[in-house]
Amino acid sequence: MIIIANRNWYNNHHRREHNPLLWDLIVNVKANSMLRVKPAGFMENPPEAVTYLMNKVKTLKCLQKTPAISHYPIRDKEGNIVSVADIAFPDKHYAIFCDGIEWNENKNVWIHQNRLRYQLPELGWKFSVFSIRQVMDDINACLTRIKRQYA
Repeated sequence: MIIIANRNWYNNHHRREHNPLLWDLIVNVKANSMLRVKPAGFMENPPEAVTYLMNKVKTLKCLQKTPAISHYPIRDKEGNIVSVADIAFPDKHYAIFCDGIEWNENKNVWIHQNRLRYQLPELGWKFSVFSIRQVMDDINACLTRIKRQYA
């Protein structure tokens, strides 16, 4: 028998009482009988999504004349790095972050990063955050959000 399931999702959304057999097959399965499968659209090299987004952002009229810089360190008034934007428009104080799968799976990382990112408005920066999945699945929605946020 083959069962394809997202163990974490199932564990968070179901209880053993709903279906004990299925619960045991998904949640209590031994690690040596599991085969990890990468999700559809999984990218081995997440920077490809950042490059793809950067190339698309450069086509936006509102940003065409503004230089875009990748991996731009945003600093506070003392010169300390607050965050590193995947794509930044320093002249306009606008940053774009493209978060990979490993970012979403590590709660400590995203809590820390969000604390840092939410200091950016105090420094006069606007920003947008996208997941790799959003960039690859619906680039037009990302571009619309960027135009709206940038304006």
